[in-house]
Amino acid sequence: MRVPAAPKGLSAEARKLWAKILGELGEWEESQLWIVRTGLEQWDEMQAAKAQIKTDGRLVQDRFGQWKAHPLLSVFRDNANGVRQTYKLLGMDMEEVSE
Repeated sequence: MRVPAAPKGLSAEARKLWAKILGELGEWEESQLWIVRTGLEQWDEMQAAKAQIKTDGRLVQDRFGQWKAHPLLSVFRDNANGVRQTYKLLGMDMEEVSE
């Protein structure tokens, strides 16, 4: 079965993962395509949060000068959990696909 084109709006790396994941699945249903697309959108959000946290540091100062956890840490965590859930729903191992 031919792998459908990756949805618009995904990063180049997410588009590569799209092809790899669907290739691993072999056959898929429309609902699985939605799960993969949603998971890769979360993956892109996770990567964007990770890059900003790397730039700013894990701790940032609030308007009163107090140090606190970077607000994007929760965005990273939530999207990472979504990505893990995507692999779980698809019955796939994250390490197998990411190699």
